[in-house]
Amino acid sequence: MQKLLTKGIGHTKFKKTELGEIPEKWKMISVNEIGDVKGGKRLPKGHPFTSEKTNYPYLRVVDFKSGTIDKTNLKYISLGDYENIKQYIISSNDVYISIAGTIGLVGIIPKELDGSNLTENAAKECCKYNFNFSLVELLCNSIFLNNHQIQFSFFP
Repeated sequence: MQKLLTKGIGHTKFKKTELGEIPEKWKMISVNEIGDVKGGKRLPKGHPFTSEKTNYPYLRVVDFKSGTIDKTNLKYISLGDYENIKQYIISSNDVYISIAGTIGLVGIIPKELDGSNLTENAAKECCKYNFNFSLVELLCNSIFLNNHQIQFSFFP
């Protein structure tokens, strides 16, 4: 996998970068060139999760597992709370990253959780282009990038 992510398939000409050698035709770009990074939102003070399942899941860092969302213990919010924080939803086209608690968990949102509210302990990468976010998630979780002290650079 590391060879595929750094050498590609069939490339014969390479260039040196801060990550090492990559194919000459590849361009390194920063995460902010792919999309916009936006944060999640805390529930308003004194507003608990609902005791019943609603149409408004609230995704927490504890739900981030294996590059996706563990739906076992999802929490839900009321319509009123959703209306107050609906600008902090996450799409199945976004990539999440935890920024508090367990830092650095990265993954994608399953289609059935598209439009869920996102905790303040996470951020999301909102893509500007038709980009394969499964690849972004894979790269973020790769040993290669985790062994380099770099702020998320990706190979298109």
